[in-house]
Amino acid sequence: MPIIQELLKKLKRKGSIEKVTQDELRIEKIRLDQLEAKHIQRVEKIEKEKEELFRKGVNEGSQRKQTIIARRIKELDSQAKNLDRQ
Repeated sequence: MPIIQELLKKLKRKGSIEKVTQDELRIEKIRLDQLEAKHIQRVEKIEKEKEELFRKGVNEGSQRKQTIIARRIKELDSQAKNLDRQ
């Protein structure tokens, strides 16, 4: 959301959208694309770690260790959901 807020600030300073230059819009588009790519990388990393932990949990004999692994998977899932909201 910070990028959108920055863009709105620029719009307020300029007075209207017509006064925002194409260069400024291009820069914001590039920034958004970069941010999106970074979020995708983070989510992919989290998902990979969740898969590895799941495999480890399935093969784990101890119920306690399975519970610990499940808790960690939930934490990672929460992190991924928070990234989705940004």
